[in-house]
Order: sequence, then C-alpha cells, then structure tokens
Amino acid sequence: MKTLTRKVGLLSVALLLASVLILTIGAPRQASAGCGSDVTWSIWNVLDSRQTSDTQNGRTVDTQDTSSRSEHHSDNGQDWNDTQTNHVNPDGSSHDHEESSYSDSEGKGCSSDGIPWKFTDKSDVDKDSKGNRKEHSESIEEKNGKCFKWVRDREWDSKGKLIKDVKSTTEIPCSKYNLQVTFNGTFSSAAGTMVFGPNTVVVHLEDKGKLYEGKFESVFDGRVTGRCNGSITWPVKIDVTGTKYEEKKELIFSVKTTTDKPMTRVDCQGFNLNFQAGVLTVPPHLFRIAEEGGATYSVTEDPITWTYTLVQK
Repeated sequence: MKTLTRKVGLLSVALLLASVLILTIGAPRQASAGCGSDVTWSIWNVLDSRQTSDTQNGRTVDTQDTSSRSEHHSDNGQDWNDTQTNHVNPDGSSHDHEESSYSDSEGKGCSSDGIPWKFTDKSDVDKDSKGNRKEHSESIEEKNGKCFKWVRDREWDSKGKLIKDVKSTTEIPCSKYNLQVTFNGTFSSAAGTMVFGPNTVVVHLEDKGKLYEGKFESVFDGRVTGRCNGSITWPVKIDVTGTKYEEKKELIFSVKTTTDKPMTRVDCQGFNLNFQAGVLTVPPHLFRIAEEGGATYSVTEDPITWTYTLVQK
C-alpha cells in the first residue's frame, strides 16, 4: 500500500512569518464504486504552511515549511495515519519526511486476503542545491505472527538519472510494544491563553534483541485565544530507546524530544507586535514503566505535561 502523495503546494507570503491552517473533519463518507464501495470512512486532515523572507547580503532569500497530518478510520477495522513534512532552504536544497501506519484488524481491506495485518512506513528525501537527490525508505509488515523489514536506498543525479538503487528484505522479530506519547498543557498571560495540544502519537518500536527502538517525526500544535488569537505548530522529533528489566517486570525508557522553530499565525488586538512563540525546550525523559499494556508515566514541565503509555500488542 502506498502512502499519500507529498503535499508541496505552497502559499506565497512576503516578509513576515505567516502560516495557514486548513482543518478538515470529514463527515463519514463512502468509497466510490468498486472494491471498498460498501465501506464508510471518517477522515481528519490538517495542513500547515509557512514561508519566510529575509534579506542577506543585500538579496532576498526564502525558506518554507509545510506539514500534513491525517487520520483515516473505516467501519470495517481499517486505520491509517499519515504524517508528511517538507523544508526548503534558501539555496533550493530540501528535506522531505513521511511516515505512516496502517492496520487491517479484520482482514477486510482491499489489499488484504482475509488475514489481519499491519505495516509502518518511513521515508526521507534530501535534495541538494544542485538537484542531486537521495531517498531512504523503510517498511515493516506484520502478518501471521511474522514480521519483515524492507529497506531501500536510491540516488539520482541533478538530471534525474537513477545512479543507485539498493534494496534488502529481512525477517525480524515482531515487537511486543509501542509507546504512545501525549502532549498537552495550558498557559495564560495578558496576551491570552495558549492551549498546547492535546496531541497524541504512537512511536512504533522495533525489537532489536535487548533493546526496543523507535523514532517519530511529526508536528505538535497549540492555539491562542484572548487578546491574541491564532494557531501555532511545532515540528517535533521523538527518539525512543527501551530496555527490559526482567526482575521487576518493567521497561526502562529514554525519550529524547527535539523541536524546531514554530509555524505560527497569531493576531493580537492592542499590541504593536505579533505574539511570538519560541522553540520548546524538552529535556530527555528517563523512566521505568510496568511491562503490561496500558501502564503510564507522566512528567510536567510547566505548562506542558508529557504522558507516556505503553501499548502492548
């Protein structure tokens, strides 16, 4: 199954930081005639876009960021989550990241043969200022109690000619765990009230023998109400490492979260300057959690609370 086509359409915005937020909470809809025509889907999608212009050495340079998040849920047991981000530098070089997860719990999807299955998919594409391009992609599929990992690395020169294509397929241990991460909080000031999230993502963990490892790249968001009104989105990367502590029947996790400059659009009444949101500073979190599914650990760094929930497969 192929994930959504990357969204790289950009909104032109001059001089100052700006963004557009498109929120679609779809009423349940049926598929077109053909396979899946009797299936009803609920679809949620958010698209954020930012372009900035600056003057460096007497010339104008632009950078731009876009992100898209979507969730698809069917009435026959199919779930599909997809996140895409794109960053373009002033010299034209760029980085694209996409990751998605799909599960067919009843084996009724169009790509199924009646057997429940699931997969996770990640890809990174880097293009330099000359147009040379590199792509790294990984997919893990779980079915019938077995798991396979596909890895592919490709490179193209500036003229679009494929100069490298390396593929591998490996059977790997099926992981027993995932880690759910929730981000939320509230902060009030004279400018208004900022509500962080709530955002919840699931970091899929790969069984590496004595370690469980996983990474997730997406965006978290917030909204501002009061004298200032608008929305803010922080690009975020989450890096998880877990080890099993057999004697205590616990898992010991280290979670490192990094954020980047936010995409923001906030208008303030009675203020000369727009509301400014900075990079979120997140110290590494080290904690123990019981190995049964549903166990949680929370830490509050005012005004944000991070909650980690172990999901046992």
